[in-house]
Amino acid sequence: MKVVQKRMIAAGCIGVLVIGGAVVVSRHSTYEQKENETENGTETASVSRVVKQPADLMFWYSDKSYQKFFEKAAEEYYEDTGIVVDVEYQDSMDYMDAVYTATMQGETFPDIYMIGSDELEEAYLYGLAAENTASDIYESTVASNAVTASTYKEKMYAYPLSYNTCLFVYKNGYFETEPETLQAIIDYSIDNEPPENVQYLLEWDVNDAFYDFPFISNSVSFVKDEVETMQVNYDEGLYNEDLEFFSQILESFSIDAATVTEESVISDFNEGKNPLCDRGLRFPHKTRRNRS
Repeated sequence: MKVVQKRMIAAGCIGVLVIGGAVVVSRHSTYEQKENETENGTETASVSRVVKQPADLMFWYSDKSYQKFFEKAAEEYYEDTGIVVDVEYQDSMDYMDAVYTATMQGETFPDIYMIGSDELEEAYLYGLAAENTASDIYESTVASNAVTASTYKEKMYAYPLSYNTCLFVYKNGYFETEPETLQAIIDYSIDNEPPENVQYLLEWDVNDAFYDFPFISNSVSFVKDEVETMQVNYDEGLYNEDLEFFSQILESFSIDAATVTEESVISDFNEGKNPLCDRGLRFPHKTRRNRS
């Protein structure tokens, strides 16, 4: 249980931000030409080589799960504007230091780069973040948490890009009425025998703190008091109640921590082996008005 506690306290929902003077927006397109280069821990989707002209902007990112999104965005941005953006994945243990070093050397440095919201303070202290002068647009069109994640010392320095969250997903037709609480799901499991093909009524990757944290999130808060230092505050009584309820859930649904993975949960859900699952999703931040 102590291991579970440490994992869940360490988990948090981190928004993804873009730092720089331009925002690349993705749409559907048929542009298919692309050239990739893998060297020294970097991968570049080079639009400049395809169109045979120098890149106007260099964009860096450090989360490879965004690769297809950014490559397609760069292609479509060129189609729309004629501006060439080379997109480069950076596999670095110290990403912010790599951005700073490249910038100081003045050679191949990023004009725009992606960071997690927890890196904004470091970007500011490195002198690598300029104020977002369009902050009033974002304040009125995106979620307030997105603005907060992009703000340091009461000024907005980044552009909200996306956020990760986890949701309970269930199959229509399995439940007579939509389950509204976890307790309702537990009660259902007690009162009803599952069909033959159902192995787990509810399933999620219990080894991933990202999925476990919501069970105790109401009793925990985080305060950043120094660079790279996070103070964890929690209501001890409520926290212990949450942990007890979490243990009850694990026992009720008998999830095998030794074999469960995010991929197996999704596969089981698609095959009808679990009619209800907790899975992670990434959502882009979208404004409610068009911007040129």
